[in-house]
Amino acid sequence: NSIIDLSQTPYTSDPLWDGQGCGSNETACCNVPGIPWFHRDYGSNTTTDYIELRVCGDEGTTNEDVPVSFYDIYVK
Repeated sequence: NSIIDLSQTPYTSDPLWDGQGCGSNETACCNVPGIPWFHRDYGSNTTTDYIELRVCGDEGTTNEDVPVSFYDIYVK
């Protein structure tokens, strides 16, 4: 009979997307090109479409690992 103690603590001091200080479980995520992950360069492509931002999670709001309070979108 094992008991799993899940702590609901946000680890804001170690952002995974910066590629720094990755633990053994994070190695596959940190050794990828294009870090930070949210950076995308679409070159000179243009569009007349509206900007759309989607946020997806695989858990309910009481058990999701990514706390989000706001988004900043910079368009150059």
